[in-house]
Amino acid sequence: MRRPHARLLTLALALLLCPGCARSPDVLVLFVDTLRHDRLGCQSALGHAPTLEQLTLEGACFDRVASTAGWTLPTSTSMMYSAYPEEHGVELRHQEVTDGMVGIPAPLLDEDYVSGWFSGNILTSQPHYQDDFDQLWVVDRDHGDDPDIDAQVVDQALGWLEEQPRKDPLFVVLQLYGPHYPYCPPGAGDTTVDVPGLDPPVMDLCDPEHDDLLRAAEELDPFPEVLTQRIQELYDQEVQATDAEIARLLDAWDEGLDRRRPRLTVVVTDHGEAFAEHGKVLHGRSLHRETSDCHLAFHGEGIDRVVVDRPVELLDLAPTLLALMELEAPSGWRGVDLTPLMADPELDVPLRAYQTSTLLAGVQRAVTLEGDDGHRYRLLRWEETGDHELYDATLDPLEHEDLAGDPAHAAIELELQLYLDEMVAAAASGGVPRDW
Repeated sequence: MRRPHARLLTLALALLLCPGCARSPDVLVLFVDTLRHDRLGCQSALGHAPTLEQLTLEGACFDRVASTAGWTLPTSTSMMYSAYPEEHGVELRHQEVTDGMVGIPAPLLDEDYVSGWFSGNILTSQPHYQDDFDQLWVVDRDHGDDPDIDAQVVDQALGWLEEQPRKDPLFVVLQLYGPHYPYCPPGAGDTTVDVPGLDPPVMDLCDPEHDDLLRAAEELDPFPEVLTQRIQELYDQEVQATDAEIARLLDAWDEGLDRRRPRLTVVVTDHGEAFAEHGKVLHGRSLHRETSDCHLAFHGEGIDRVVVDRPVELLDLAPTLLALMELEAPSGWRGVDLTPLMADPELDVPLRAYQTSTLLAGVQRAVTLEGDDGHRYRLLRWEETGDHELYDATLDPLEHEDLAGDPAHAAIELELQLYLDEMVAAAASGGVPRDW
């Protein structure tokens, strides 16, 4: 397999042979809010999101990406600033990015990039990214409304794209919101479900005010199967609708925008969604795998098809993107450049992941690392109580069997505890918490 510099040389030669093509690629980040890991294929097609899967299956796809946190605001900020929440300071609503933090658009300024972010999530206006992007559009809506949010996002992005001079390279982020609760897929019709044992027993999954009923259902034992099925049906319809809007944008870009630059496309998800696998629904409740595993993929000229099944982090997006563009990453970024793994997925480097999230019930942190036995282990810890869980993510990827306290796993449990303490201290102090 070709090394990253060889792929970049291929891209450079292709551009030299293409009259009218510019050196700098347009960059399109397709950021899908709340898309579960098991709804998007990296190894093979799953069929939920065919447009996105064409990108993940043709490009370089990272199949085990740890979301920095358990919900959108700290996670999207970590993605853009390549920093942990302890560093960038956005751990709760209405907090601003720490002074001096450098986001992805900054190193692109010297390359004359024009940047735009179009978001269906109202939280994107907190913190204020306006200083970083030339154009920031965030949907203006009450949660009680039922618009087709992703259609609005794509409409706004296309309108802006049509106004941009062809000579300017573009950096564009689309934050699609469809898979997020409430589940109101276009044309869904009846979104209610009858749940015996609840008061009232009829729940409307398209009504944002009914999230309290969803949480009340967590107290039922077992969690109602009829509710799980209906949630997943509507969720999957939302994923399909979001994917269709992405297809509409890509078709317009390829056919109607007269862009002569190559396009480097990034597919990224910020966190998942729980369907009561560990007794919880929605997200922001824990860092179990269903809510914290993500995808990250890069697609474009000169990028080979490869699957990397190693523990990496969401904040590695920024330095990897700049490496593919042959630009230097700011020295303060905490993520690592993943292009060596794109050349050799089995590269002998110590890969691990750290996660931290201020959730509804307190602060939970997690670490993942590869043990000496070749297995991938994961430890989750509630900081207020010290309660923790340990999983062998290789043998038990859905995290059913908690190995904490098992004498046979005492050594790896201690190693993970010590590594978690190290990461907490490093992230809080601004030290370099990860390297190869």
